[in-house]
Amino acid sequence: MMLSQSGDAASKAMHLGDLRNLMNLSQNEVASRMGNQQAAVSRLERHVDTYVSSIQKYVNALGGSVVLMVKFEGFEAPITLAEAPKRRATTVG
Repeated sequence: MMLSQSGDAASKAMHLGDLRNLMNLSQNEVASRMGNQQAAVSRLERHVDTYVSSIQKYVNALGGSVVLMVKFEGFEAPITLAEAPKRRATTVG
């Protein structure tokens, strides 16, 4: 896949695995960057209905960022999603 001069991928929609291949990374390399196992990356690349946060973590591991856009007739804009609350470590006792 060719990158445009602006650094954006061509306007054609891409699968996650295509993005990974474009960045010349293996599933193992992405998994390591995400703190996951290779099998989890494989499932994410094949999964049809994926959490936006999972896609964001994956794309961050590739060195990119996710911009979510909404489009209506005559109007389009990026939208911001609320960040998930940080999980607190639980103590047993």
